[in-house]
Amino acid sequence: MNNKTDAKDKIIKAFLDLISEKGNAKVTVREISKRADVNLASINYHFRTTQNLFNEVENYFTDKIFQINEIFEDSGLDSKQAILAWSKELMNLIYDNPGILWIISNKIIKKDRSDSFMGKLIQDNKTPLNDLIKDITGIKNIQIQTLKTIQIISGIIGPLILYYGIGKEFGINLKDKKMRDSYTETLIESILKN
Repeated sequence: MNNKTDAKDKIIKAFLDLISEKGNAKVTVREISKRADVNLASINYHFRTTQNLFNEVENYFTDKIFQINEIFEDSGLDSKQAILAWSKELMNLIYDNPGILWIISNKIIKKDRSDSFMGKLIQDNKTPLNDLIKDITGIKNIQIQTLKTIQIISGIIGPLILYYGIGKEFGINLKDKKMRDSYTETLIESILKN
């Protein structure tokens, strides 16, 4: 990674961390600069405006989702292993970048129809969860496949919203990666039962 890319990623990460801590996007450029350990000119150079920063955060996560979706192309994994690996990666991505939860929630509440992150996560045909669910369960009804896909996604995002939004873990230590992985395994197992 070169210095420009490194600075840009540090700024995005700092922005997301501050959103998560504050519970809103009222983050100043100075706060971002301090948290990212970059100068103000660097933020201006990379983003110019706050809206550009928001757009770059969405693009950043869209790229991350595409990277996670590459799990589905791994021919060494069977359908269940692929869903499980994808789910664990998604949970860890969101856990490590909780500010994205605020951005997603804010877009949903405002009915902002940006198709970047949410579109790639839920609607994009490049996420073949329905086909994998059909392969595992034998369920041919597309509506039921889609309901199981929604259950997987909401089962991943839901505990993180509760954890970061109101500080509730319900006896699951989400700070522990092994516990997050164990939760994900249980979630997928329960959803994929026929």
